[in-house]
Amino acid sequence: MFADTSSSFTAFQTHSDRVAELPAGAVELARNEYGIQAFRLGTRYGVQFHPEYDRETAEWVIGNKDLTDERREAVTATMTGESVTAAQEATTVFDNFLELVATHQQRPGRYD
Repeated sequence: MFADTSSSFTAFQTHSDRVAELPAGAVELARNEYGIQAFRLGTRYGVQFHPEYDRETAEWVIGNKDLTDERREAVTATMTGESVTAAQEATTVFDNFLELVATHQQRPGRYD
């Protein structure tokens, strides 16, 4: 899922949820100062960041979340042209995920 991405990249994150510990047998794929950001368990993947976000999506989410004006302004201030450009690499993760889903053939009764 992280093919063709740098070992460190910027991604949109719009919540304060975190993965505190991995499920048994899972492999950590990404981490930042907030904790685990991605993992794989068999053919299943979990991510805490939003590789599917572009600027328009992020602005829509911020505009439609129940935030105080102060929090909304603080979050909006982080969406500079530079940070949005930096987050474009994360869309590769989303594209890779779509490719994995398209090529994955689920066997009846199997979820791994």
